Amino acid sequence: GACRLPASWKLLYRKDDKWVEVADPSGYGSEGDQYNATQFRPVMTDGMRIEIQLQEKWAGGVHEWRVQ
Repeated sequence: GACRLPASWKLLYRKDDKWVEVADPSGYGSEGDQYNATQFRPVMTDGMRIEIQLQEKWAGGVHEWRVQ
């Protein structure tokens, strides 16, 4: 297909109406056909989001993600 895995990504949470990257992430893998887990310092929030950097000149994205 015409899609590629993301070049990179990071996880953010909402704090005081601003998006802030989680503290001390254990890594941001980009392997295909699996969940790429990361651990970080716990946060209290009402929202989380992923920022993705796509590979240059390619479409891409994340099929599914979950927070535990």
